[in-house]
Amino acid sequence: MKNKLIVALDFSRRREALKIVDNLKGLVETFKVGIQLFTSCGPKIVSEIKERDANIFLDLKFLDIPNTVEKASEAVTALDVDFFDLHLSGGKEMLRSAISGSERRARQLGKNRPRILGVTVLTSQTDNFDVVNLSMMAKENGLDGVIASGLEATEIRKKLGKDFLIFCPGIRPSWAKKNDQKRIVTPEEAIKNGADYVIVGRPITAAKNPREATERILEEMTA
Repeated sequence: MKNKLIVALDFSRRREALKIVDNLKGLVETFKVGIQLFTSCGPKIVSEIKERDANIFLDLKFLDIPNTVEKASEAVTALDVDFFDLHLSGGKEMLRSAISGSERRARQLGKNRPRILGVTVLTSQTDNFDVVNLSMMAKENGLDGVIASGLEATEIRKKLGKDFLIFCPGIRPSWAKKNDQKRIVTPEEAIKNGADYVIVGRPITAAKNPREATERILEEMTA
């Protein structure tokens, strides 16, 4: 299950983030770099994590006019990340522009583009709106998957098939604090509901022993 677990590096300091990456070596393959860490440390943090043989999900949630998102997607592709995301509320033209920019830059670099994910509804919000329809729009316009609560994963999987990626944040083991998350599921529930990846932050990074917490979560996912 270690290839299905993504650990969110929600830090402001480079040292703290890299300490977690080093601590979890051999247990976790992919780490999420969000706006907090990226804004604090800049693009260099991405290359430093990649140097440790880890995959990167760059979680900047682009939302802007199509041309701006297209150029941002080009820049992200040049960073050699494995996944990045954008808000589906930006609309179809914005989604297609992101793919276009990423594919163009990938061709120039002679490699495949990162997989692009659509953010449906944040798990800190209580309303789920129409997550399934948003997910359908994402697939129809060429995105590789969506980020959605595990509560909606079953229906997304049923409607969109096995090849469409589902990333589930808001994961809280029964022994962890909920913090500011509202629509949560356990690691085991997320996998049962059809998640390809589960994203876990504070239950691991704020634990007294992050490696032990990771092992517990992996056990739950396997169960």
